[in-house]
Amino acid sequence: MHEVENARPTRDYIECFVSAGNHLQGVLRQCGIVYRWLKAEPPLGPCLEHLSFILGNQAFFVRLWDVDERHAFLGTDRGLARIAEGYAGHACVMPMRRVTTGLTNGLPQANEHGFGVHVTNIKREWRPAAPGWGLVALK
Repeated sequence: MHEVENARPTRDYIECFVSAGNHLQGVLRQCGIVYRWLKAEPPLGPCLEHLSFILGNQAFFVRLWDVDERHAFLGTDRGLARIAEGYAGHACVMPMRRVTTGLTNGLPQANEHGFGVHVTNIKREWRPAAPGWGLVALK
């Protein structure tokens, strides 16, 4: 019997998931590759892979991973390997990193002493840490 986590996805995970999916979709379209998503929605229950898709007759199963290890995402390498093996597919990890992409000027805000404090809003987004497709074969 295999233990499978069953928890609700966090906001950080959903943001990472959307960025990863958009990246893969953009790369595949740019290359003119015909593909079909198998799983392209955030998991709300047990999670073996985060994303999966088919290219021709090959299935790819992807698990997202925060390279800075600030966020733990559902699933395990063992579960990913198991589903890929069951479908004779490819188990891949997509290392992701949350990066600062810019700053916006915030509005002055009064602090407890009544004078204005300038608050800067930092824009952050998730990006693949590996080149190209961003996928790395699970070892």
